[in-house]
Amino acid sequence: MSFVRNLYEKLGIYNLTSYQELAEFDYPIMSDLIAELRKYQFKDEFEKIRKQNLLANIIDRLSFDFEYNGKYEYVYNGKTNIDLSNDFIIFNTQKLFDTSASSGKVGLFVLLSFIQNQIFNNVIENPNINTVLVIDELHMYIDPNNSATLDFVYTMTKTVRKFNAGMILCTQNPSDFLGSALITKKAEAILQNCQYAKFFGLKQKDLEAVMDMFKSSGGLNGSHQRFLADSEIGNLIFSLHMYSKIKSSIYYNDFEKELFFEKGYIGDKN
Repeated sequence: MSFVRNLYEKLGIYNLTSYQELAEFDYPIMSDLIAELRKYQFKDEFEKIRKQNLLANIIDRLSFDFEYNGKYEYVYNGKTNIDLSNDFIIFNTQKLFDTSASSGKVGLFVLLSFIQNQIFNNVIENPNINTVLVIDELHMYIDPNNSATLDFVYTMTKTVRKFNAGMILCTQNPSDFLGSALITKKAEAILQNCQYAKFFGLKQKDLEAVMDMFKSSGGLNGSHQRFLADSEIGNLIFSLHMYSKIKSSIYYNDFEKELFFEKGYIGDKN
């Protein structure tokens, strides 16, 4: 840690006096840290004997992973190219799920931490602007071997309102929330922290999952269950609060149908 601290000290971060200066600060990359390690001068022969091999191993490892076409070079050893000046920003996390387990988990953790900090900072920088975080394919964030992603969703649903923000969670596979007891418990808490919930047509396994997650808030009666099991596209159950569930249908105009339904007309033309 002393090398990291010394690197930031040389770059002048401890001389900054305002929050705005942090946003303009030229942050170092991993190659800067590796260069700092290589320049280290041992204080005496005794320290050299004790630490030379350890330092060399650290340099070799970091250089192997983050430089010379290493597995982390193009993801974690460079300046960010994310433009946060837009009002609508999309993060494509598909590649993080497709990469090797360790690399993908690290990347996803870094991204989720970044998003969380942006939402928290927004209430300081822009107190009159609200933020909405939309997570699509939510079932992909549920991994019994990597609880960080589910913990992120769980924590954000509990705290996001305090920071002038809201969340929209979308998934095609609610049944993925019924894994271990811990996952199921957090899934129920996430659902209960959502002010509104909409459930479209579901397969039997996913319908059973929704029934299980709703069991502590009134459940779904037989009419609701049949409606979801036999529902056409556009029909849904709209939950206004814990004990209010309304059967609804979405109206699509011709332009929306052209955008959303690539396979042609959906439903009864009459």
